This record gives sequence, C-alpha cells and structure tokens, in this order.
Amino acid sequence: IVAPRVRVHCLPPQPGGITIVTCARMESKFIKEIPDEEKKNFCAKRYMDDLLVITANTDNTHQAEMLERLDNDCYGNLKLVPGRENPFLETSVRVKDDNTLDWWLKDDNVCNPGKIWRYTLVDSYTPYKQKFATIMAILKKVHRMSSNDDLVFGSAKSKLVEFRKLGYTKTSLDQACKRIASETRCKVWHDVKKYFY
Repeated sequence: IVAPRVRVHCLPPQPGGITIVTCARMESKFIKEIPDEEKKNFCAKRYMDDLLVITANTDNTHQAEMLERLDNDCYGNLKLVPGRENPFLETSVRVKDDNTLDWWLKDDNVCNPGKIWRYTLVDSYTPYKQKFATIMAILKKVHRMSSNDDLVFGSAKSKLVEFRKLGYTKTSLDQACKRIASETRCKVWHDVKKYFY
C-alpha cells in the first residue's frame, strides 16, 4: 500500500463559467489519454475553479510525467496555480498512517483564535430565529463535512466555543445540539453538549 499525496490547484483569479467548463472539458480529454494502468494511481475532482488531485506516493516516472503534463499541457495557454495544501475549499484533509483520508470542516480560528469573525453577536439586532438558523446550518455543515465521529466532535466543539465567545448561551447551543442529534441520529452530539457542563 502506498501513501497518497494530496495536491490542490486553482485556475488563475479571472475564471468565469466558460473558463471552468472549458477546463473541465480539457481535463476529461486529458484523462481519456492516460493509460489504464496509470489511472489506478490517482484520482482528481473539479470543484468550480479548483482541482483536487490525489495520487499514490510512488516514484513511478510515468506518474510524474502525467502530473507534469497536467500542470503544463492540459490547459493550453492557461496555467494552474498551486493552491494551499490544506484546507481544500472549506475542508481540511489529512492522510492517516493506514493511508486512508480524514476530512473535516476547516476552522481558521483554531490556530489563530479570533482571526476571523463570521457570525453575529448574540446581542445584535438580527432576529433570534435567524441567529439560531445560522447555528443550525453551521452544525449541520460540521456533521456533513466530517469523515468520522471524532472529527465531528472536534469540529463541533470548536464551532460551539466560537459561538459561546459571541455571547450565545449554553441553553441555546444545547438546544441546537439536541436537534442535530435528533436529525442525524448521531450520539456524538450528546457528547458535544456535555462538553459545556
């Protein structure tokens, strides 16, 4: 078993819909030209103007040539721009020791607390229903974008801490966790709720 590598590429900042569709078409043509034996060593997925490429971590010269062609030849005059290694879009990705992938909702505030202020303060003039709907949407996103229960717990904990710093009560966050637990049938949300007591 060979450890995977994760590479992220972006189109230059000016792409519009036509450019994205054109690039997807060029990638499709490019992939059809790759020998079946080499296709076993990589996968790629386009998300709008980003391209996620996961390859087996081998010294295979054919694979290196293929990736070089993808970077330099696939798009004609357009050149891919290397993206941040992690996170990809709103998702952090890590390769585990057993060569499987973990993914979870990124949180830029974990490394730099208070760096990004995304949500409304509890005492703002925004109606409470709207604020609670935002909490629910974020917690649902946490659940959807985590590959396992431990990562759900970690991501949910950091989001709830962020909401607590904005003045949201334990009661309202507890209510949100109960609702998510009921909708997802995932017991982790009960554990997350206990974290605050």
